[in-house]
Amino acid sequence: MTLVDRWILERLEEVIGTCRSAYENFEFHKVYHVLNQFCAVDLSSLYVDITKDRMYCDAPDSPRRRATQAAMREIFDGLSRLLAPVLVFTAEEAWRHSAVAGIGDAGQPGSPTPATTSVHIQDFPQTQGRGRKAIDQVEELLRLRGIIGRRSSTRARKK
Repeated sequence: MTLVDRWILERLEEVIGTCRSAYENFEFHKVYHVLNQFCAVDLSSLYVDITKDRMYCDAPDSPRRRATQAAMREIFDGLSRLLAPVLVFTAEEAWRHSAVAGIGDAGQPGSPTPATTSVHIQDFPQTQGRGRKAIDQVEELLRLRGIIGRRSSTRARKK
């Protein structure tokens, strides 16, 4: 699995932990903000943007492409379960579509996802103790990208 795949899964784990805590404390606004931030910034602006070329250009059995697909499946599974209490119908529709489309491994031997007809009878995702190593590395890369971007724009304005 590549650094960016490990990073997004570590971020998902942080989101799971925060959302579980927020749900336990009835802080639904916090669930909304954490999920919105994860989907809009981490997932859309960074992860999907970085990995889209491998999804479209790499061979179907490419290890990089398969790693990204596995990460996206885990993200889908976690987000569907975390969103189910607040976006009841949307989460259910997404869950059922994934089962109908044959996405993932629900119900397959050895699968952590049992075959069901509803996301609402699934357990919330659990944290897996992945740590923060990839998060720390990517945060440093993003910090450096920001410095380089500021320097580049400063030089462009001077010309």
